[in-house]
Amino acid sequence: MLPAAGNEVEIPTRDLRRSNLPSQYHVGHGHIVDAALNVSSQLDLVIADGGVSPILYKAKDGSEFFPYEGVYAFGEIKATYYKNEKPIHGFVETISTIQNGLHRARLPMTYLTSTLTLDEREATIINSEGRTYRNPLWTFMLFVDGTGFDAEHIMDLYNTREASALPNLLCFLNRGVIMTVQEVLNPGGPSRQIGGVVSFPEFKRADSRVAYRWAHIPFGDATHEAGANFGMLWFGLAGHLKSCVLEHPPLTSYGFEILGRSGEAYVFAESPAPPEPSGGGTT
Repeated sequence: MLPAAGNEVEIPTRDLRRSNLPSQYHVGHGHIVDAALNVSSQLDLVIADGGVSPILYKAKDGSEFFPYEGVYAFGEIKATYYKNEKPIHGFVETISTIQNGLHRARLPMTYLTSTLTLDEREATIINSEGRTYRNPLWTFMLFVDGTGFDAEHIMDLYNTREASALPNLLCFLNRGVIMTVQEVLNPGGPSRQIGGVVSFPEFKRADSRVAYRWAHIPFGDATHEAGANFGMLWFGLAGHLKSCVLEHPPLTSYGFEILGRSGEAYVFAESPAPPEPSGGGTT
């Protein structure tokens, strides 16, 4: 099991993510920043595109500032669950603040790259989850010791908040995971028949045969529960990384804001036109 004190939990978790993810992903911690320089609170773990400018700046304490367009997922890591601290309520507020206070464009399902698009038929084929845009954030919490947790502690939260503002997955290494599942409605059979896992309940499809439920599910036996529950967190994240598509951050926009352009630009001359191509050829 992971060590259970402060950074002794966060650091090995980030290291484990780095060791299991390809180099195209950057794993760190810090703040998400949008092009208007709105900044999130400190985040324990952020997974970003490792290609074009994964971070804008790295502070002396190792905290990094991630352009919002390049972020796949973020999470919070706790050694122990304490009911009185209401950590899940606090994380939901963090998610809501980022969703409402920071901005990035939602990429249509036809988006492939900045220069390539899919046609509607192709977009439908790849969209098995019923997503309405290609770049949703995946959020999670990890608790090493969840002994004090009871689902009753978050019933109010999960019954009143929009699905998009709730973590996609909660993982308690010694108690199981909380995620959305399909409940198959089968009047002629068992009253409760659990179907597939739903990674993004905000995209759930209307279907009279299926209901969507948040479920607390333990995995593994007493010997392997930590690995099994952590594995479910890993599978959920890996599935998101495979299907999520991001755009490159508009670095020029970030640059203007960071460098603090003052006043209006004064245009004093036209840029010269490129020379006409010569006729070429040999004589």
